Amino acid sequence: MRIKKRRFGRNGESAYATGATHVIKIGFDARAAGAAYPKPGKLPGFLICRDTLDGNNQLIVDFNCMKNIGEQYTPETIDKAKKTQLKSAENLLPTELFFVIAYNAKPAGISWEYPGTFAESYECWRKEGLFCQGDGEQASRRQENGTRAVLPCVPVGREDAAVENFCPQSVAHECKAHSRLLLCLYFLGADGRPEPLNKSLGWQARYRFDTSSEYYAPRVLAELDQAANRLDGRISGITGALSFLKQKKRHAGGVGITGQVLFALSEADISERERVLFNQRIEEKRTSLLAAPPAAECLDIRNPFDNSGTNALLAPVELDNPETDSKAQESPFGDTPDGVIQVADASDEDLADSLAAFAGNRLSEYAYYNYGGEDYAIDDINWFFEGETGAKDKARRKLLRKICTNLQETPNTTFTIIACKEDC
Repeated sequence: MRIKKRRFGRNGESAYATGATHVIKIGFDARAAGAAYPKPGKLPGFLICRDTLDGNNQLIVDFNCMKNIGEQYTPETIDKAKKTQLKSAENLLPTELFFVIAYNAKPAGISWEYPGTFAESYECWRKEGLFCQGDGEQASRRQENGTRAVLPCVPVGREDAAVENFCPQSVAHECKAHSRLLLCLYFLGADGRPEPLNKSLGWQARYRFDTSSEYYAPRVLAELDQAANRLDGRISGITGALSFLKQKKRHAGGVGITGQVLFALSEADISERERVLFNQRIEEKRTSLLAAPPAAECLDIRNPFDNSGTNALLAPVELDNPETDSKAQESPFGDTPDGVIQVADASDEDLADSLAAFAGNRLSEYAYYNYGGEDYAIDDINWFFEGETGAKDKARRKLLRKICTNLQETPNTTFTIIACKEDC
């Protein structure tokens, strides 16, 4: 038996019920002994802590993880980094962490969700706990009778919202943006192979990074969305790096120094996965390039880099630098077998290039659409990529695929699709 309707809306959909074992910190509680309220301190790099508290209600530093990142990151250097903060000398704390994505993306209409990897929300907390949580459109707010009500979510500064409609809770500065990133961290062992950062938990360890920065989430989502779009959501096993930078920040009192975290995925991994998935579609004669991917899969927690495990979609991970490795820069279609490429297995860019080459200056004879009972000719191949909205852009690309399908299925028409060999 399992509970069907949980109390307070806790049905397993919460972005923050993720079961992290560790925390990635770039700040710390700098209050003096006996002080009632926290005083934030800024670290000059990353600090890996266990997601549990010591007797002083402070997160416990995982010194074994820090040592695996680098022998130089000792308790002494960590203490020194806390004392000097952003004015610290270099190399007191690591400024780069290597990670691997543990879960695939999940389709959400024309976009993606990243369960177990990334989520964000507007949050309002009170002493009883989470009072209100929203996504900019709808919010779930705790009521005095113990229930939660669904209300419009209109935080201060929301696009398209009038000032008088801003949520009173947000106006009172109780509502903040909150982003959470959950990753699997690794380091390179003596033989150059990836090893889990925490050896006792192995690949089951999960490291969370939380921030209230309004700028961080769009950057992470842009990187994840780009990979998910190219890989049909199959981003499990893609590696990347978190980088810590010191940046100047302008504020009401002048200019100060703050820490910034950059999130980047490996282009070499994405390109290799793209090539593998393309070859799989060819071999399996899949009917649609745009078909929804299967249910999200988790990494084989024994070793996410082991391609012999249960996750057949995991391609071998390339750890070479894409800036210096010429192989990493090759097109994902560079090693495709000779012969005709089917419309269903080609990218939109390939379809457009092939259609333009086939039609020449007679494009409008083959490319047209019907609206209101009348046919309208298309005389510019770029029209298929110029939809003013997401829906129009999707409709135009769908029309491009339909036109190419009809041409390819027409007897005595030598219309073939050749994959791009250069960056399209």
